[in-house]
Amino acid sequence: MTNNNNNDNAKLLGLLFSCIQQLFCSSSNQNQNQNQNQNQNQTYHQQQPYSNQQTSYPPQQQPSYAHPGTTKPHQQVNHQQSAGQYGQVAGPYHSQDPNMINQSNEKYMAMRAQARTEASLMASCFDRSKQAYASGDGAAAHSLSEEGKEHQRRKAQIDKEARDWIYYQNNTDSPPGTIDLHGLYVKEAIEMSEQEIQKAQQRGDQEIKFIVGKGNHSAQHTAKIKPAIEDLMEKYNLDAQLDPHNSGVLVVQLQAGNRGGRSRGRELNNQIENKNGDCVVIDLDRQIEQLKRCEPISEEEVKVLCSKAREILIEEGNVQYVDSPVTICGDIHGQFFDLIELFRVGGEPPQTSYLFMGDFVDRGFYSVETFLLLLLYKVRYPDRITLIRGNHESRQITQVYGFYDECQRKFGSVNVWRYCCDVFDYLCLGAVVDGRVFCVHGGLSPSVVTLDQIRLIDRKQEVPHDGAMCDLLWSDPDDIEAWGVSPRGAGFLFGADIVSQFNRANDIDLVARAHQLVMEGYKMMFDKQIVTVWSAPNYCYRCGNVASILELNENLNQSYKVFEAAPQDAKGIPAKRPLPEYFL
Repeated sequence: MTNNNNNDNAKLLGLLFSCIQQLFCSSSNQNQNQNQNQNQNQTYHQQQPYSNQQTSYPPQQQPSYAHPGTTKPHQQVNHQQSAGQYGQVAGPYHSQDPNMINQSNEKYMAMRAQARTEASLMASCFDRSKQAYASGDGAAAHSLSEEGKEHQRRKAQIDKEARDWIYYQNNTDSPPGTIDLHGLYVKEAIEMSEQEIQKAQQRGDQEIKFIVGKGNHSAQHTAKIKPAIEDLMEKYNLDAQLDPHNSGVLVVQLQAGNRGGRSRGRELNNQIENKNGDCVVIDLDRQIEQLKRCEPISEEEVKVLCSKAREILIEEGNVQYVDSPVTICGDIHGQFFDLIELFRVGGEPPQTSYLFMGDFVDRGFYSVETFLLLLLYKVRYPDRITLIRGNHESRQITQVYGFYDECQRKFGSVNVWRYCCDVFDYLCLGAVVDGRVFCVHGGLSPSVVTLDQIRLIDRKQEVPHDGAMCDLLWSDPDDIEAWGVSPRGAGFLFGADIVSQFNRANDIDLVARAHQLVMEGYKMMFDKQIVTVWSAPNYCYRCGNVASILELNENLNQSYKVFEAAPQDAKGIPAKRPLPEYFL
């Protein structure tokens, strides 16, 4: 009996132990399985960052950017990780992937930060170069200038890498026909937009969409890219409207309904209209032919023309790059019929590309017609006409030497004079042909060692009485050493050594300038390092001089064409009051 009880107790204890063991082991295995599943899920999330975040762009509740009016989403494809040149391997970036923004920004911001560092070093080198030049240490000035150029090159390269990287990441999985401009500087956004427009037009696309943002991430929440792209579309004469489903997207019509458009190296559309909504549409070709007959255009047409010209000129730098072949011209000074003769000798735009070195107005009887004709050519063929500011493109000077009185006499008010003076402020200060020929109205400045220093000038102002901008428009070469006092009361005289130092520092072969009457039409100086080109024959209708233009071919070989005054100048009507003597 006792043995049976012991056996029963042993069985009972064994069964109890088995139950307890099963209970604990089952719980342990379940936890282990849960941990294993959790680890697998974590691994899956790390490998598939987009799967549980957002798999469609735009959201399914919104019509697709690529297919307006539909609700079929565009399925995104995972980006491949890219090796970062500026740090560790960086992941992909898309503005719709919130978990990846910080990681991607580390790469992007590192590149931008390094570019800013290079810019700071560049500015420091140029400042020290200027100081060395002023102290007479030409060798140090040249060395520092070259060092500054190297920093400038690095900055441009790093910014380009940052632009390309962020552009690729933003657009790898974007819908067809949609371009995301997030992360780009305004200038970069304009460049990329121009490229995409040309590609889309070549494909025959009807429209293209630019994601320009709403300014939420900009300083003071001010949108910068959006107005820049809107202005670009206006320059291309393309219709751009906000997407009705997203105010951060511009929809651009490329084919139907657009009025032509413009691309680099071609002409602008023949018609322009007042952006202020006045419904004033002007025919550029008609106005060109009208002015070539010396027939005036209306004040309202002048207003629209000047407004459009400012939009084009503001896109140009202080030192504008010009491709050869090109014909370089000196002062015109309102001698309209001589300008027509110049085109007869050199060829009509746009077949011939022209670079005018300023002083379009004053002195002559037709300053209004002269400047407006050149402005019409500039607006009609922006890449074939380059206009540099002269010392007479000034409010103060034109009130003394005829242009102000002419505008008042021909239009009954000074409004046209004001419109033109506003354009003067946007004209570039110089130009470089193929990087080898520097063109400027007057001459050099002791405040300017390199072309980069000219690029830093704020040119959108009335010509100051002194300083670098004043010197570029007023200075003259002379047979002296170094610098001298100018008898004009503005600018400086400069000698051969100054020209040699400037050309060497900027890798320039020739300085072409105007500003001085030359009886023979042109004059080479200082072992052909600088040339004065004068394009107003029989200056002021009494000097008896000939005029010239300088033709540069594709190899920058120089050819001078000399011409005499057109007989039609005898028909001119003199200005209302006698002009001061001024023949320096």
